[in-house]
Amino acid sequence: MFFVFAGGYLLLAAWLYVYSMRWAGDVLGFFKRMPGRILYGIFFWFIAVSMILAYFSPAGPLKDFWMVLRNSWLGFAAYAVQIWILLRIIQWILIRAKRITKEDTRRRSYRVAFGLILVLSAAAINLYGIIHARQTEREYYQVSIEKDGGNLENLRIAMVADLHLGYNIGYSEIEKMVGIINEENVDIVLVCGDIFDNDFDAISNPQGIRDLFQSIESKYGVYACYGNHDVAESTLGGFTLEDESIPKTSDIYMDMFLEEAGVQLLEDESILIDDSFYLVGRRDYSSEKKAKQTRLSPQDLVASLDHSKPIIVMDHQPKELQELADAGVDLDLCGHTHDGQIFLGNLLINLAWENACGYLQKGDMHNIVTSGLGLWGPNLRVGTNSEVCIIDVDFA
Repeated sequence: MFFVFAGGYLLLAAWLYVYSMRWAGDVLGFFKRMPGRILYGIFFWFIAVSMILAYFSPAGPLKDFWMVLRNSWLGFAAYAVQIWILLRIIQWILIRAKRITKEDTRRRSYRVAFGLILVLSAAAINLYGIIHARQTEREYYQVSIEKDGGNLENLRIAMVADLHLGYNIGYSEIEKMVGIINEENVDIVLVCGDIFDNDFDAISNPQGIRDLFQSIESKYGVYACYGNHDVAESTLGGFTLEDESIPKTSDIYMDMFLEEAGVQLLEDESILIDDSFYLVGRRDYSSEKKAKQTRLSPQDLVASLDHSKPIIVMDHQPKELQELADAGVDLDLCGHTHDGQIFLGNLLINLAWENACGYLQKGDMHNIVTSGLGLWGPNLRVGTNSEVCIIDVDFA
């Protein structure tokens, strides 16, 4: 699997190399001569092979360097390809409309302008995306559960997911998150998976981030479930290529981090809070394949609970929505999708999920999917927001 993925990537990189080197030669004649070709080749492949080198590098400063370079390159390359396709479509339309000719497209001035538009557009989008990803928004929801809330008439929840602590996300982003949560005067904080980004060693200043979690102010505390990236494994471009027969679970340091940070982990477990409502944390859907662990069905998950009380579920991936509703769940909170994270992903993501982001009512159950706080892969967000969800629940 590794060789298939890496081979496909290197073929794409080779195409980008040939095309970009021709453009560099059009801009500056130096790059048409051998010394220029060699210099450009060294520059291009130094960046392009960061994907492979990041995969093989052991934990440490060198791996940190390759991972940061890889994530930046992924964002730029993704938009360079998209813009190239868009410009080619526009070029085809202009030729068909007889606004330009095929001979015009062969002129050096045209090729230089084409490349400049591509490079500058991709760079501008990436700069915007990097800045925008750090502008954490607040998303508000109001839901009503037709059950007796016991000691509570209402409940204010702060929900976050997909922190992906590691190479892209660190102390400053979590500091903003905690600041927002504490300003909102919430009753409980729920972290719905992908707290880590596969590699605990990637976290800079873990003690400082632990201290931030400990400073969260809420009546009932902070709870979490794990997601598909809360396991110790190497990834290539964000994708898992390791032997699937070997079970992969969370790193012991991940578990210790949560315990020391005051975050209670729930995996296919439930807890009755203030004799008023149940909070249930699901084992992630990927755990059956990755960790070879059995995941309880929605029916089994809540079978022993008193269904006259509100039942709130944390489930990283927004799957089995109908089954959860049929089982008697009142509020299902999820993450995982990132709302696509970048354009065009934010449009295509709706094809993969019944509720890719936002609110959906399924029978009597409310489902809310957050676009997440952190980043996966490319170090940017375009067309989506980093967010903290504030959910006000009223009990009948």
